[in-house]
Amino acid sequence: MKRFDWKLAMTAMAACAAVPADAQAPQGFDATAAAIDRLFKAAEAIGGSYIVMYRAGDRSLARAYGSLDCAGRRRMTEDALFDGGSLTKLFTAAAVFKLVENGKLKLDDRLGDIFPDIAPDKRAITVAQLLAHRSGIPNFLGHGGRALPESEWTIEGYDYAPVSRAELLSRVSAAPLQFQPGTKDAYSNTGFSLLAAVIETVSGEPYEAYVRRTVLIPAGMQKTGYLLMDRTAPVTQQCRDGRSWGDPLSRGVWKDGPSWNLIGAGGMMTTVGDLQRFTAAIEDGPLFRPDIRERFQQMTYGASARCRTSSAALGGSNGMTRSLILHLPRRREALVSVATRRERALPRESDMLAILCPDSPGRR
Repeated sequence: MKRFDWKLAMTAMAACAAVPADAQAPQGFDATAAAIDRLFKAAEAIGGSYIVMYRAGDRSLARAYGSLDCAGRRRMTEDALFDGGSLTKLFTAAAVFKLVENGKLKLDDRLGDIFPDIAPDKRAITVAQLLAHRSGIPNFLGHGGRALPESEWTIEGYDYAPVSRAELLSRVSAAPLQFQPGTKDAYSNTGFSLLAAVIETVSGEPYEAYVRRTVLIPAGMQKTGYLLMDRTAPVTQQCRDGRSWGDPLSRGVWKDGPSWNLIGAGGMMTTVGDLQRFTAAIEDGPLFRPDIRERFQQMTYGASARCRTSSAALGGSNGMTRSLILHLPRRREALVSVATRRERALPRESDMLAILCPDSPGRR
């Protein structure tokens, strides 16, 4: 279940005119790290389990709180793997931009040119509209293209249900559009699974193999993926109502590969360290050439009123594990946080931002 938007509209990051990054002098690294530690220790004290990593330039702090398992027998670790939920969409978007950078795809390319058999009402949908959630394709689709009600957005019944790429394309083709493409915004997990199919068709490679070769490995993300990944780190148990729901790796739900309900839209396993490597690669690393980096950031970053610089708030959830990236690229600063129990939320985003930007005019 992937309900958390990868491009969160946060009131604490309300759009406003950005000012130069050096207009805000961030507090010292040690003071910021200590404040983050206090915030998450307070959350742990009421029964939460969290992993957090803060990075400022070349310095970083990683901390783990609570337990790795639902019974509370194993201490959480900083390098633990967890289901990143909709953060997977970041990697899908980055892979699309790698195709653009290499001249194999354009953002205004249409689905009808990529999938000749797709239904006529879907043929004019562009890659850019899929990336921006402006395609009109419903959020979740069942058999025959039926738009699924929220009650059916479950891990067992949807994320882990065996669905092939051919079946995904068939459902997309049959689904009634929610609106004329390009006229509205409506979050669509199915739209990002369709982007994964675009990646495979255009690149000639399996989705995960292409993403790993062009995005994850260049960014140094060895522990991120569905199946093609370093699995030496411990895996967090998914906890719900005090019981363990295990994890997709140990349960073997992906023995034949992830479901196409999930591919491209959610479910990749990752670590806070790998997510920090991604933020660094977006800032000034080898992932994109400068013009492509700027276009990628235009889609995912906005102005922060609180921090007075460009920023991104990127979230993911599968209904149990929740993760959040707060990234201030001009300041080379990022905070990645993860909560692993359904019953406990992450600390408030506004509280985290108040630590990152303590002198902001928005703080009271």
